[in-house]
Amino acid sequence: MNKIFVLAVLPCALGVKAVHASALLKPTSGVTQALTPKSLQIESNLRGAFAQTMVTTTYANPNSTRIEADFMYSAPKGSVVTGFAYWYGREKVVARVVEKGRAAKIYQYITSRMRDPALIEMVGPNKFRARIFPIEANADLKIEVRLAQTLGATKEGQSWSWPLREETRDNALQNVSVHLKSDRAFRSNLGSVENNELKFEKTNFRATDDADALVPQNAAPLRASLIAARDGGSDGFFSLALASNSPVALPRFTISGISTYNVLIPTMRRLDANGNFVVMGRYKGSGTALVSLNGRSVQVNFPDARETNNLPSLLWAAGRIESLSSRATNMVQVMALSKRFGVPSRWTSWLAIPDEERKNFRRQMWASDRASAAKAYAQAISRGDGGARRAQKAIFDDLTKKIQADGSNYAENEELQPLSSYLNDELRSLRRAMIEAKYDGKVSKSQSAQWAKWATNLRRAGASGGGKGVDLPVYVIEDELRIASRLYLQEIEAGHQKGRGAQKYQARLKQLAQTKTAREYGWNESTFLYEQAQMRANALAMDIATNRASDHPDIVRQKQAEQRLAQLVSANMGNANSALNNALEQVWGGKIRVVAEQWAGEIAAGRSDSPAAAEYERQVRALQTRAGMQPLNGSTSADEIVLSAASNKMAEIRAKIGIEVADKRENEPQIGTLRTELEQVQQKFPSADSQRWEDSTLGSTSEEFAWEGRAHEAAYRLLEAQKKTPTATTQIDALQRDLDQSVQKGKKDKAEVLDWEKSRVDNNEPLVTASDYRLRSGDPLISVMAPASCREVVALMPDGTLLPLRFNAINKSWEARFDVPTFAPDGDYRVKILIVAPDGARRQLTMNFAVDSHAPRGIGSVNTEGKIWHLSLESDEHTDRVSAFLPWNERIELRRNENAVFVADATVPAAFGDAKAQVRFLLTDGAHNKTEVMVDLNH
Repeated sequence: MNKIFVLAVLPCALGVKAVHASALLKPTSGVTQALTPKSLQIESNLRGAFAQTMVTTTYANPNSTRIEADFMYSAPKGSVVTGFAYWYGREKVVARVVEKGRAAKIYQYITSRMRDPALIEMVGPNKFRARIFPIEANADLKIEVRLAQTLGATKEGQSWSWPLREETRDNALQNVSVHLKSDRAFRSNLGSVENNELKFEKTNFRATDDADALVPQNAAPLRASLIAARDGGSDGFFSLALASNSPVALPRFTISGISTYNVLIPTMRRLDANGNFVVMGRYKGSGTALVSLNGRSVQVNFPDARETNNLPSLLWAAGRIESLSSRATNMVQVMALSKRFGVPSRWTSWLAIPDEERKNFRRQMWASDRASAAKAYAQAISRGDGGARRAQKAIFDDLTKKIQADGSNYAENEELQPLSSYLNDELRSLRRAMIEAKYDGKVSKSQSAQWAKWATNLRRAGASGGGKGVDLPVYVIEDELRIASRLYLQEIEAGHQKGRGAQKYQARLKQLAQTKTAREYGWNESTFLYEQAQMRANALAMDIATNRASDHPDIVRQKQAEQRLAQLVSANMGNANSALNNALEQVWGGKIRVVAEQWAGEIAAGRSDSPAAAEYERQVRALQTRAGMQPLNGSTSADEIVLSAASNKMAEIRAKIGIEVADKRENEPQIGTLRTELEQVQQKFPSADSQRWEDSTLGSTSEEFAWEGRAHEAAYRLLEAQKKTPTATTQIDALQRDLDQSVQKGKKDKAEVLDWEKSRVDNNEPLVTASDYRLRSGDPLISVMAPASCREVVALMPDGTLLPLRFNAINKSWEARFDVPTFAPDGDYRVKILIVAPDGARRQLTMNFAVDSHAPRGIGSVNTEGKIWHLSLESDEHTDRVSAFLPWNERIELRRNENAVFVADATVPAAFGDAKAQVRFLLTDGAHNKTEVMVDLNH
């Protein structure tokens, strides 16, 4: 099965460590390299038990082409992400809160024009996903994240920490800067503190410890730390941290001496000794208050100070939003809080749009408002409403001037359509209503007279309507052809094909086809008839399919729909059988596909004759019978679903074979097992392969493509070895053999591969391994092989939106990128691809993909035997690669054995002695999701 994965960095078991932030790429074309951190700047202002922190990270982009960055960020415990920004060239682009639905529409609108903003969406508590495009070739990406933090509490006082060791683990950073300020004395492991301020700066730095700071507090039965201020009104916000020197069972909090409301009090069974009990809320007035925790009390002072965007307001807003978001009825209230305080929520997102694109989007909004004003203006003219006419004309003229002053004259994009165009649209609507009324015969004379008057008003204002001796406008002929076609079809559906009504409409269609306009446009009486017939057939077919799937089907309604559909078939109007099978497939296809994939799984595992396989087949046929699917081209639509499921299973196995080849494991037992599974599915469903190009429009990690990646990796290493170590003949010969084998199996031209990699080596571009070269299943690309002469190729996405594809002359295919929304639940999805040929003929394909947001899982172990460490890690089936990082700074790649366990042996260096330490395993799946598993040899 082809899979699209949404990246997630989530802890999955004890001993698994969540990464605080990571940046991954989704390639727009060709081969890409991961972004790597280059510099880190941390600024934090400590205020009692709380802090405001700003982290600015610069990532180096080694790619020679424009790319898109896609990364997850997990805030440290006790933190709330309150701001996001990135740099677009020299411009700092600050994210702003927008309603989630509107943000998605704006993002889709701009990306459809190949110019992206940054979309930042919350995907969990203190976790968000950011997508940024474009990052220009070889240009750095600079990102700023703002946090509101609650510090950790210890016996000595409040502690601040940042995972500096984690940030610099994989490579030394060119520049690291940490700037801490506090409202009271503190100490830090980074260096000396002067005047309650620390400045730490290093170059080419790799940390051995995290950055820590401690704000000492005097010992007391109950310690209190309060920050409070007003912002935007007479009432203030407060955050209060209480710490008891002994454990507290069922903590109970009270406050007196000050008026408070909307107070957020944590609910817990036990508060550990010296642990923080954080209360947030609103307050009125100012002065001294008494706060108590299970009988112990302490005085705090609520100030009369004012501070814009103050820290307690952000902490309270985040807490309030979280508490209200559990109920959908609170959506309006949550959205208002989110927008006011700039903190995203369940129903809002951050959207960062550079000024250039913001201007483009603003112009489009002006154009939209201008069109609305023009429509209202036209309606006011037709009805003779002078006041509304003047008001809407003023809005129209003002927006026209704004668009023109913006330097934009996009008449081709309909931004500056003349008023006459909207007058014509209104006149067309009126004439359509008049035509409908003429056929219906039930509209009063007064209503007809009023419509005629409105039409006259529009023509006097500038709408073109034709006159005596002049042929009717094009739209009048077109509209009446459609209306007469629809009414004629209604007579056919009712079985009155020879009746007076049908003959009247048929005669009118012929009469309209003889007009000058119809002849010029090549319209005849059947031009719109078959179009309307197919629409009616589709609607009737969907009604039938939905009714059959109902727990309480309406038999009378179903028979009526079936009879109407049969009348269309008998009159040779539209492909009714195709419409019915398509509808049945849409309604029943998902149910059949689930069972069919389970059936294919049994076959792949060599259990085609098992009771489970027989039961799955029986269920498929039972669902097919219940749906009433009719034969289509010698088979049934249900059979095509089964073949599609088998094709997906084969694609999934081929992807795994490609992974094995790319990682140079083509001679290991695992690949033999995979080939056997593939053969078993092929034998059971020999025609499934013929569907593969149709049902798998996403690029897959095929074996041939993996060998192509092997060829490029071998060529790069060979050229590099010949350049740097020409005397290493054994290594050079081995690389030459690998290259020869890879180009042969990858069906590549050896000279072309060498030329390509030589230019990369000469330009000091980094090595791209075969594993990174192969197309990832997470690449957001739809690619359809169709001629460039096609009128259009469009994808119907699962959410109902239409995504137009553009022809790629290099790849000879129609392509488009798409993003899986972060809120999309895990599961299987389908995309319909519509191809319109040059002659207008249409063909529909289907693409299947799945969303999988789970990080890989695993359990690691290390067994020592003298100077040999036996490393092993048992993982789930999604794990693609496992690396082990040893305490003497060596990295080892583990390989999957015949028991599907990742294993490797490591020799302990003599200099390491008998020291005990930790081994860090890094698990990576095919969607770039990563998980760490730590094994401590000291325990």
